[in-house]
Amino acid sequence: MLASLKSRIVTVSTSLAVAGELAMYGAGLYQLYLNGINASDLVFATGAFLSLYGQVTVLLLGNKWLESTPAAQDAASKFSIKALAKPFMPWKYPMDSAYALFVIAAFCYYLTGLSYKNPALILFSTFMLFASSLGWVWPRDRKISGYEPSKIINGMLLVGSVAVIAAGAIGHMYILIGAGVFHLLANILPIALGKPAPAPQPAEGSDETEDEEPEDEPKPAGKKGGKR
Repeated sequence: MLASLKSRIVTVSTSLAVAGELAMYGAGLYQLYLNGINASDLVFATGAFLSLYGQVTVLLLGNKWLESTPAAQDAASKFSIKALAKPFMPWKYPMDSAYALFVIAAFCYYLTGLSYKNPALILFSTFMLFASSLGWVWPRDRKISGYEPSKIINGMLLVGSVAVIAAGAIGHMYILIGAGVFHLLANILPIALGKPAPAPQPAEGSDETEDEEPEDEPKPAGKKGGKR
């Protein structure tokens, strides 16, 4: 079961993140239902919708990109003037599009945290902003102090997930607590399990390689020791 989970880690973690964003979006809509149309709850719901859209983009289109070669990922993640158009082309740059949406959503959460006077929500938005900016701009195959960027991003979002739970507790928004739990699981699984390991290949000169060779290979004619 663990091996099966590890082989589908991207799909599983992204699905959990989608569930978390659905819960956050639901929390925003519920606040609008309770308090009526107001700027704070509307901004929060907008941020949750953008995050949900980004996670669905990753779920539907991101797997193929994540499985591509590091060189292709690096070419697609170079930041330039053209990068400003990448968020509008999710079919070609799904991860860049998703991370750009997460950056905008982080600003929405930050503004909402200020309005709610909820320091945990502000903390979450800060970690989300840094993690999303790193994912958008930094090349995926270039390590940071020996660590893969994905590990650092997951680590920051993991701390942010705890902040979401705290924000829900402070604001008595129990749906938000559930969202934080989903995000916590979504970010802890890639850290705990890592990437699926490739299938082992037999080394050159190993017994497996030798067994595959024919035992009695005929010698070519005309060579010393061969049949004439």
